[in-house]
Amino acid sequence: MQNAIVSKLSNHSVERTVEKLEQILLSRHVALFACVDRSGEAEKVGMLRKPARLLTFRGAASQHQVLPAGQNDALDWPVKVLVWEDGVGRVWISYTNPPGLADEPEIRGARLQKLAAIDALAMQAAL
Repeated sequence: MQNAIVSKLSNHSVERTVEKLEQILLSRHVALFACVDRSGEAEKVGMLRKPARLLTFRGAASQHQVLPAGQNDALDWPVKVLVWEDGVGRVWISYTNPPGLADEPEIRGARLQKLAAIDALAMQAAL
């Protein structure tokens, strides 16, 4: 079994990595639903955390080709990518491992390929 979470090392700060992801999504006409400042939210309740942003998105043009037809889809969609800084200042892009979803009967073939595009998106933003 493959790891459930993939983390790619970024060459940029959290803020710059998020900017790059947003630019890539925009250039591909992908709908960005939210960018949540997880460290800022933690600070509001008195917790100190390293910088972290959670992006949720879905490509409007292709969403119906990707989404399985079931109520539980909402657990995996929209796509979520976490950009975060670790304890030694490295920045990571983390997301659910798309090939790990291949065992689910609803996700096969073209759907799995579209999910795997998340990996390419993360690599592009990390460089």
